[in-house]
Amino acid sequence: TATTHLSPELAAQSVTHIVPLFLDGNVSFLPENSFPSRFQPFQDGSSGQRRLIALLMAFVCSLPRNVEIPQLNQLMRELLELSCCHSCPFSSTAAAKCFAGLLNKHPAGQQLDEFLQLAVDKVEAGLGSGPCRSQAFTLLLWVTKALVLRYHPLSSCLTARVRPFWRQNPGPKQTFLLLLFLPRTSIFLCVFFVLFWFFFFFFFFGDRVSLSPGLEYSGTITAHSSLNLRRLK
Repeated sequence: TATTHLSPELAAQSVTHIVPLFLDGNVSFLPENSFPSRFQPFQDGSSGQRRLIALLMAFVCSLPRNVEIPQLNQLMRELLELSCCHSCPFSSTAAAKCFAGLLNKHPAGQQLDEFLQLAVDKVEAGLGSGPCRSQAFTLLLWVTKALVLRYHPLSSCLTARVRPFWRQNPGPKQTFLLLLFLPRTSIFLCVFFVLFWFFFFFFFFGDRVSLSPGLEYSGTITAHSSLNLRRLK
């Protein structure tokens, strides 16, 4: 929401400065060119500059749809390349989210198809083997979500790729990312299902609940029941 409420004129003026700043290191618009050092986060190997991609994501992804982004082709390619860089997971995730956000807003046409083909090729290469599998999976999830939100025909194909990879590579990070991918209604249903079975178990099978290796609960759980603890023999 960084630029959602900007006027179209101010948003268009700002994006003509911000995008060249990140792509080319153009600091000419800054007062007296007072930037302390060379700024090229896509080419610089330091994680400090690359982490600032998150600021770029917040800016360009919240732009109004009618604002044209300069050097879009170069920007998308740089974001795609950084999204599968394993040296800085924070910046690679920010790049993947930014790439997917721009995909979601991009109008249908040949350029969108070219960006999608580049993303699919990048994901296929990253999921194969090597240290970038986790980053490629993250990119796959965000691109798939972007396509699902715009009802793109390719979304079903990419969704079919998500489940097999997650089953072969289970883990807390992959599970968390998959939860982000799910719609909010699906997450609500999962939580409701877990809570339902939790209360079902305690209300119907709570008369013999083990509390510790030497203690057990005996009785029925009611609002006014007392806890009868006895030592197991």
